[in-house]
Amino acid sequence: MDIIRFFSDIADVLKKPAGNTNAKQTPTPAAPVQSTDAEPKKEELRLTFKEAQQAGFQFCCGRRKAVIITSIHVKSDKIIIPAYIDGNPVTRIAGGCRFITERSVKNVTLVLPDTLTEIGENAFSKALDHSNTRGESVPWLCEVYFPEGRIMIGKKAFYNQRELKKLHFGADTIIREEAFKGCKELEKISLRTCAFSARSFIYCEKLSEVTWRNVTCYCDEVFGGTPFEKKNDLLIVGEVLQKCRTDKKQFIVPDGVRIIGKDAFKDNVSLEEVILPSSVIRIGTAAFANCRNLRNIGLSNVEAIDRDAFDNCISLDPKTKFKADVRFEGDPFRKTPLESKGITEDGIVINNTLLGGRPVFTGNVWQISENVRRISGDRRSFDFDPTWSSIPEMTVIFPAGVEHINCLNIFSFAKRLVFENPKTEITDSKGFPMDRLSRGNIILTFKTENGSSDIPFLFPKKIGDNPAYLNTVKLYNKVFDGEFDVKIYDDEILDTGMPMKMLIDIAYRRLKGGYKLTPENRTRYEEYLHLHISKAIKYAEMCGDKEMMQFFYGVDEM
Repeated sequence: MDIIRFFSDIADVLKKPAGNTNAKQTPTPAAPVQSTDAEPKKEELRLTFKEAQQAGFQFCCGRRKAVIITSIHVKSDKIIIPAYIDGNPVTRIAGGCRFITERSVKNVTLVLPDTLTEIGENAFSKALDHSNTRGESVPWLCEVYFPEGRIMIGKKAFYNQRELKKLHFGADTIIREEAFKGCKELEKISLRTCAFSARSFIYCEKLSEVTWRNVTCYCDEVFGGTPFEKKNDLLIVGEVLQKCRTDKKQFIVPDGVRIIGKDAFKDNVSLEEVILPSSVIRIGTAAFANCRNLRNIGLSNVEAIDRDAFDNCISLDPKTKFKADVRFEGDPFRKTPLESKGITEDGIVINNTLLGGRPVFTGNVWQISENVRRISGDRRSFDFDPTWSSIPEMTVIFPAGVEHINCLNIFSFAKRLVFENPKTEITDSKGFPMDRLSRGNIILTFKTENGSSDIPFLFPKKIGDNPAYLNTVKLYNKVFDGEFDVKIYDDEILDTGMPMKMLIDIAYRRLKGGYKLTPENRTRYEEYLHLHISKAIKYAEMCGDKEMMQFFYGVDEM
């Protein structure tokens, strides 16, 4: 059987016109309506193992014998993914799927089976061109038929497919971050039930018509940089107000909106008052930036306010009320009367949250005030003196009342950070600046019921491409990526290849304090010291630390 001709015959059926597809958007931007046009009926393609390989598919089996496509070798301008291979359903296109062609093939039509439930990250991305010595490259897609049922389209799945013009979505579509970013020829899309993620269709330069029936969205910039976004003065996608351009002095946000998106009201100089419904729980990055005449906005129900949300709102009422436990990210109130009112010796403190400024302290200790509950600023919002990093034993002490710290890296000038509350939540730290840390070490100390517990962040010398240094940097970035994770530190620190003296010191401090130390990692540290006990004792003698020497003698006798 000529398998390629078989594919071609089926594709010709799929290419028959399906009727009028020009659905008009309703006047209300918050709830566009999806077109009712019928999609072409798909033929269910079943292949044997040998036929699938001959057609250019590589695959493997997952749970319950579900087939995962790992490689697609394009041999014509029509690609039909089989629904079944050897009787097993094809359910996934693997992330980073090897999607290649032997020669430059354009205007490729891709037909996905109704058995498919997931398209992996970067699966059909033209941005990741798998070129090789045989001249293979990622083919250009022009049209895609998605499954009729539920399908999850992974992050950057069709990223930079610049020739993609038509998308035929099914009944239930989940679109992850940047899935169609940079699809410059895409002019219109029509969806039924769908869920958008951040920047799903960003930089689709010709996308001017978008329709849907039911939508879920909790993120910003879904259509950033598209004609569709630019032509709408008011754009509400799901529960997110993405954009509002108005010349009115007062604006009432519609009920049901939960998030004011990034840059939503930015530069609206006419605005003097914004009335938020009780449903709004988050204000996005720079949402009201440069609204210079904005005076009144009710924030008493808002749970989170992102960085620069009210940047340069010079008329904002300094008596603005907040929810008691509202969380700030960065400094949302730069160049506002609120910031001026919040000046303390610790810096800018608003609603018991330290946002930035220049602290005042003496000697080599900055003892943060007891009234501070949260620390939210970033490195840009604080005015630190560069000479502080050269102060011997520079220490920052966080009192027991501090519940949450965002961006711990703002304190990287210190030699020691002391947490009097061991339950302090540390999130979104994104690591310390490695250029700073490579010139000096830093110790995190947690006060526990059993005393002080140290977690040292030590660096080997940076000499060329020293593997130990690179491994250490990589590990520390993992530890501080998102929520501070002590277990990752303990799991991997002994495998970085850093000098033995450093590892002996780390093992000693972790065993002595034991903050969040698991039984498995306690055993690993003990075994490491047993293995190098003679050198550990010599190290303690060299340091002149009697307490360390006694500890190592105890380990030697165990």
